[in-house]
Amino acid sequence: MKREKQVLESKEMIKNALIELLQDEPYQDITISDIAKKAQVARMTVYRHFSDKEEIAQYLFQSIFLQVVAEIEQMPNPELVDLLRIRFRMLKESRFIYLIIKNKQLNKLLKNFEAINRLYFKALLPHIEETRLATFITGGIDRLTMQWLENNMQESPEEITEEVMTFISKLQH
Repeated sequence: MKREKQVLESKEMIKNALIELLQDEPYQDITISDIAKKAQVARMTVYRHFSDKEEIAQYLFQSIFLQVVAEIEQMPNPELVDLLRIRFRMLKESRFIYLIIKNKQLNKLLKNFEAINRLYFKALLPHIEETRLATFITGGIDRLTMQWLENNMQESPEEITEEVMTFISKLQH
């Protein structure tokens, strides 16, 4: 238990170091050595937990995702609209997302993250069938999310959720 706590603390220090570095430096210029120095850990500690900085960024996305999951699991019968609202709110509230957008690294990271977590949402909402329409809608939601993020999230999470649900409604008629 103590070891697990130390691992989690190290990962959080490394994650927070990357976030801090992103405030002043372009993503592509940040090295593992920079992250280790900012986190006040040895480079080997960083490599013990992460193979590269992309994996640290994925860990950041994963921590955001786990917050989303925790919130969804508290709902008795989550629907797609609930998932979308939570998704957009978490993205808007995340300082890390803003920094990644600013550094123009969002596309690559989000693609990896979405592929990993799509399976979880499918298990969470088993009543949504895996059809070509569902695949089409999911792809559209992912692209619309990217566009919303790239446009500095001008609409509120509620507004963008309503827009997505309107599009889905039109497709299903």
